[in-house]
Amino acid sequence: MPHDPSSRRWQTFLFLGLFIALVAFRIWLILGVPKYYINAPHDDLYYARVAHYLIHGQWLGPYDAYTLIKAPFYAFFLIFSYFTGLPLLLNETLFYVLACLVLYLALQPVIPARWWRLLLFTLLLFLPAGITSMWALRVYREHVFLSLTLFVLAFSIGLLFRIQGPLRSVWVWSLGLGLSMAAFMLCREEGVWIYPLIFLLLLVCFLAVRRSAKQERFPRLVQVFLPVLLWSIPILVVSALNYSYYGFWGISENLDRDLNRVLNTIYRIKTPDWKPYHPVNEEILSQAYEASPLFAQLKPYFGSFENWIYYSDRTLSVKPDWYLEDYFVPGQELAGSHFLWMFRDVLQAAGYLEGGRFPREYLQQTADQLGSACESGALDCYPVSNIPMVGSIQSRHIPLVIHFLATNFQRLLAYEHTMAAPFTLDISTWRAEEESFRYFDEFTYNPIASEQIGRPITSEQLIAGRVDLRIKALQFKAQVIDLIYSIYMESTQPLVILLLVGWVLFVLVRVVFKTGRLAAPEGWTLALVSGFFLLRMGTLAVMDATTSVPAIHYAASCYIYLYLLIGLSFKALWTGMSGYLPRPPRKDPASSDAQAPG
Repeated sequence: MPHDPSSRRWQTFLFLGLFIALVAFRIWLILGVPKYYINAPHDDLYYARVAHYLIHGQWLGPYDAYTLIKAPFYAFFLIFSYFTGLPLLLNETLFYVLACLVLYLALQPVIPARWWRLLLFTLLLFLPAGITSMWALRVYREHVFLSLTLFVLAFSIGLLFRIQGPLRSVWVWSLGLGLSMAAFMLCREEGVWIYPLIFLLLLVCFLAVRRSAKQERFPRLVQVFLPVLLWSIPILVVSALNYSYYGFWGISENLDRDLNRVLNTIYRIKTPDWKPYHPVNEEILSQAYEASPLFAQLKPYFGSFENWIYYSDRTLSVKPDWYLEDYFVPGQELAGSHFLWMFRDVLQAAGYLEGGRFPREYLQQTADQLGSACESGALDCYPVSNIPMVGSIQSRHIPLVIHFLATNFQRLLAYEHTMAAPFTLDISTWRAEEESFRYFDEFTYNPIASEQIGRPITSEQLIAGRVDLRIKALQFKAQVIDLIYSIYMESTQPLVILLLVGWVLFVLVRVVFKTGRLAAPEGWTLALVSGFFLLRMGTLAVMDATTSVPAIHYAASCYIYLYLLIGLSFKALWTGMSGYLPRPPRKDPASSDAQAPG
């Protein structure tokens, strides 16, 4: 029976109406919500200051211990947001909505049914981590990183399933992957975790291109390798600018080989009780002073560990109970990931940064002296295994990595310590104005002035004796957001359990009936998303096992992969099992008419 054109038009209007309504509701949720300011010189305030210097033509600003501590993409985003004249949170939200839309389009060859794709779109659109979690409300890179994660995944899927399609359409996905990867790599310092899967993806595309018609092979090969060129150029430009201004080649000093050789050699000095987070104390430093005359020059500038140990202990206290019981003794040692920041301050206090250039020669020679002391036995050291931001990893870390992988997955499902929980929208509980907040006000276009934040309701927030409607609206939106958060939190674990049961049944059906399989596009997509998920979770587990950093706080992007796996798996199982589901018998229209009463 042919489809009724009017019925199809009605369904299209219904679909578009629902699509637009979902996007409009998502945007409405954050309209009027201000950004939350934190005077954190290593984090939020760092980006506001860098953006300030950038927009005034001073690149990343005067050189000091903070100038090159992080990759700069979020500062670029702050400047872009400033030029739009729109609130920062609105721009970050529109950026995320655009990423969801790109994924919706990318999945078309995998899931032609638009209603299934709309379901996935909705799951990601209202992800709690992207609405008003602590990360979303702070002037910090995690919200934008969430979007970049989705962009990279979407363009990867789009390129993979279109590489043999019309040439004109492939360019969009090739360009998109290159540009999104460039931003991704310039957003966080540990972005190399994504390389294995991206290069494997490009290899699969390359093999597919070899089967193309001869006249199309060259342009398709360009489309395969173009992303690598596109993401390399911005990294090289940023590195060159850093070298021109500061004598440092790279996107962040925290990835520098010589700086990490100094730090990691100090972490390798053996202590009576091994701790996985590379603790540093006065005894370890004393040994390093004796082994390296150059390092000994810093001794007068280290001062007391007390303040840094306080922050180190606070960070470690977020670790799981089983970890704290075995390794953590508060108030005694400074974890290696915090010693990094103390060491940078010491370098500045000692005058090694005064020339406005990266102290390459000093760090190189100091690293050589400490390394030679380990090799000669002057220092009793663990084996060499120097990984930036991780330190010296040993075989004893491997069981911890596996344990953290399992623990973090449980925490992810339970929304525990993931920074995905909604942050209160009661601005009277936020911090009061500080002088440094002027850096934030320069870029955020907050819908509520920072002077009103952190203070109880006053006459300034009353209109004719009534509370300002903007503040009342925040209270209502907080209730809506709490409801969305509760739905996700309460349903995630049951959905994962149901999904596991579904996969078991699918395997049993395959074994018993020796038939039925996943469609190739669905299987490839599940493998790709699973790979991204495992690589990201594995990276966070390594960080958790080897540093004091509570890496689960940075797992917000993992929810993208998790909910995609849930949605894609249910779609694949529904398709794969549909042949075994009972169906109502079809009626023959002709016979029905013959039997109808006269």
